[in-house]
Amino acid sequence: MNGQAFLNARHALEELKNKKKYCVLLHSSQYELNKIFNLVYGLIAAIVNDWSDKQWEAIQLYDKVKSYESGADKLGISKSSFHQNSSCRPDNKLGNFVLEGGVLWLVFN
Repeated sequence: MNGQAFLNARHALEELKNKKKYCVLLHSSQYELNKIFNLVYGLIAAIVNDWSDKQWEAIQLYDKVKSYESGADKLGISKSSFHQNSSCRPDNKLGNFVLEGGVLWLVFN
């Protein structure tokens, strides 16, 4: 396999090989696209990598049940704890991350 797509994928995998946390990397023949994409996803990764296992669990559960009350009941915690864990606001300055349909969205304030 030696097509351009495979060469780009191989290059990206080589760069990611030593990373231990969530990370997304684009390597293509379009330098400006790579730069913008990797900058945006680098920011998201920096924030997401600070989330605890409890926060990930609450975010994924909320994506399924769409209710703080149902999510709290399933985890056996208070509704306010579930809301806090599933909101994940980075210092309440940027906005909220929302997992919807398997896609992680950053919704700015």
